[in-house]
Order: sequence, then structure tokens, then C-alpha cells
Amino acid sequence: MLALGASGCGEEGEPAGDAIASAGPTADAGAATSNAPSPAARCSTQLRGWLASMDRLRERLVVGVSYRQYIGELKAVQIPYDKLPVDRLAAKCLTAAAAPAERSLNKYLEAANVWGDCVEVPGCRSSLIEAELQRKWRQGADLLAGAEDAARPPGAPTRAVPAPEPELAPDGVPRQ
Repeated sequence: MLALGASGCGEEGEPAGDAIASAGPTADAGAATSNAPSPAARCSTQLRGWLASMDRLRERLVVGVSYRQYIGELKAVQIPYDKLPVDRLAAKCLTAAAAPAERSLNKYLEAANVWGDCVEVPGCRSSLIEAELQRKWRQGADLLAGAEDAARPPGAPTRAVPAPEPELAPDGVPRQ
């Protein structure tokens, strides 16, 4: 879970996460600030790997995955999530982009739990839980789209086409 309080360590009088480090005095403080990335660009850079892994998960769901593949995809998302520089994220980046992305991940994890519970019950067929999985995946995709929009720097291109509905491959064969 992301700790929203973790970014509250800015310099006195500066918003947390927005302070610009300097190796020493500069001749023109305004020039140093203008060369620094915008908070939106910094947020995009800091979250890029994690959001990209979540986007790959979303794209894999469109094709269709087996339970084993789905769990593998979730593990792949966990790697960049664990590497997030939470203590260096600006408060706005945490609240506008990272928190919705984490809620998205939680929806994907909820789906994994539903699917895993079914896998453990003899006679449970994935077709019995597909509607619930689809709902959780759709919620996760919507939250992820919002997080990606919030992390996108002004003027950056947006996703041209919304992601299609995910499909479940209960037999482990991806659907075409």
C-alpha cells in the first residue's frame, strides 16, 4: 500500500516532493528551476514502469489468459510496484495518479482471489465467475486509465483507442 504520508518531508515552506535539490549555489536560481522537470513530468517518469506493467496486464486480459498466466502477470506488476520511490513522489502525484493505480491493482488482485477460490473448489468452472471477473477487470481498467491520465504530462498524447473488454480463457488457450 502506498503511504500518502511518506511524501510529507519537503523543505520547510516547500510543498512535499516539489523541492529541487541543488549541489550548491547557482548564479541564476530561476534558470535552475526552469531546467527541472515539471511535477507532472516527474510523476510520469516515477510511475512509468509500474503503469506500463499494469497496462501490459490489461492488454493480456484482452487476449485471454489462464489462471496461471494471470498470476504470473500480477507477479510481474509487483516488481515495479515494489520499486516505486514513494518517499519522493509529490503529494499530487500520490493522490491523483499513484492512489488510483493502486486501487486498480487491488481490483486485479480481487479478481485473482475470486478466480483462485474457484480453482480450489472441485467442479467450479470459470464460466460461473466470469461475470464477476469481468466486472473487477473493467473497474481495474477504468481506474488505471484515470491514473495514466493523471500521470501524463500536459501536452503528451493520450491513448487513442480505449482498451477492449478483457476475455477469460478458462482452458488456458488465449482467445483470438
